[in-house]
Order: sequence, then C-alpha cells, then structure tokens
Amino acid sequence: MSALIDAIDILDRILTSSEKISEAKPALGTVRDQAEALENHVTELQAKYNALQITHDKEVAELKQQIAKLQEVKPSALFDVCKFCLQPTGQLLREDPDKMFGNMGANVRFYKCTNPACGKEYKRAD
Repeated sequence: MSALIDAIDILDRILTSSEKISEAKPALGTVRDQAEALENHVTELQAKYNALQITHDKEVAELKQQIAKLQEVKPSALFDVCKFCLQPTGQLLREDPDKMFGNMGANVRFYKCTNPACGKEYKRAD
C-alpha cells in the first residue's frame, strides 16, 4: 500500500511542479499495478465472503430444523410417563384427594395412556 501512496505523491509533485511529465510514467505504472492488485484482492475477499455466507445460511437452516425437531419431541407438561409402555403419553383424566391422606393434602391422579399400542389407565399418588 505504501508503494501506491509513494507513487501518488510522485505524481502529485510532478503535476504541481515544473518537472517533466515523462517522469510520471513509472509512477503511473506503479499506481496501475497497485490498483489492479487491490482490485484482485477485493474480488478474492468478496468470493470468500460469499462462500462463508452460503455456509452460514446452510448451517442456520440446519440448526432451525434441529430446533423444530426437538420442539416436536418435547413431551408436554400435561403428559405423564405411562407405567406400562414407559412413554410420555399418560394424559391426566382427573385428580382426587387421597382416601386416607387427603386431609393432609395428598392427591391421587388418574391417567389414561394415549399411546395407541397401550391405552391403559393407571393412577399415581403423591
């Protein structure tokens, strides 16, 4: 980059003084070479940036798909793990006070498994 600045300084000095214009020819060549090198470098950087942007966009899309899959798999808080098929498909039907300990706040929850292969009912006491 300093070669480019030096060449510009030489051209400026030649154009503002009484020096011969023919002496500007080598400085112009240097300016042209440096400008071409900078243009090539900018083109290479733009190509690298574009490639990184494409990779970034693909990775973001893949991560969004993974997030969507994880959100689909996440069992709802309304479902319990079935005692029979061990799947998070037990749906709460009702909750009653425990016959013996209900006066102390204990409850019995009645569930039905929504898994078509199971479908059994069960209860849990807390």
